[in-house]
Amino acid sequence: MTIKKITATGKLLQKAQLIERLVRGKKVVHIGCVDDHFDMIQYKKAKGFYLHDIISSIATECIGIDINEALVKKLRDTYGINNIAIANVEKLQDITMEGIGRDQLLEKLTSFDTIVIPDLIEHLNNPGDMLNGLKSTFSKDAKIYICTPNPFFISNFILTLFNREIYSPFHTFYFTTESMAVLLGRYGIRIVNTYPCFVPKIRSLPVRIADRILLEIFCLTSKGFAENFMYECVFDEAIAISRIQEP
Repeated sequence: MTIKKITATGKLLQKAQLIERLVRGKKVVHIGCVDDHFDMIQYKKAKGFYLHDIISSIATECIGIDINEALVKKLRDTYGINNIAIANVEKLQDITMEGIGRDQLLEKLTSFDTIVIPDLIEHLNNPGDMLNGLKSTFSKDAKIYICTPNPFFISNFILTLFNREIYSPFHTFYFTTESMAVLLGRYGIRIVNTYPCFVPKIRSLPVRIADRILLEIFCLTSKGFAENFMYECVFDEAIAISRIQEP
């Protein structure tokens, strides 16, 4: 066991703002692009921060991927959103999309230079299966952006004082910056930058302001208190070998 420095860099930004900066003008695959409930999608679209809309508007081309076939169909029927394929990300090779054959779609995906995976990896049963799928599906030159909650988020510490925790019934994992590096490294993916970010809350304005002030103050001390981290990654098979060889 060793102690390692948390090397998050850059200004604390809202997740959608950070993604805009990172993927503007790119060919983007947006994995996990559909929310859990249609009501939530409607709310986010009305407020202008539905992430798939944002990415689709700033990318030169965007394809979404999600497992929720019913919601993908509802988005297509209600809003005309027709750029979302259906797949279990742990079995990416089984992907389907209306109007295009599987082999043609898989060939098309190799031309995309950016893969965005926001707040998904912590929901999976077997994240390694997804990471293997990324390697076999996308170009080796593609950039990967993985966003996930930070277990050391300052609110977690405050709630712990009262024997409480922030809980989601959909989460199966939490990753520290180093455990994320270890997991990705085992699958030949290397982190090149780590960015702090936060997610807007559906709360009253005074509560949102208080949350933001608290987060900003603690992140001035250490970005290790950020709500989420965005990991900018590249494929690097050499790192998988080095991880295996570590004692």
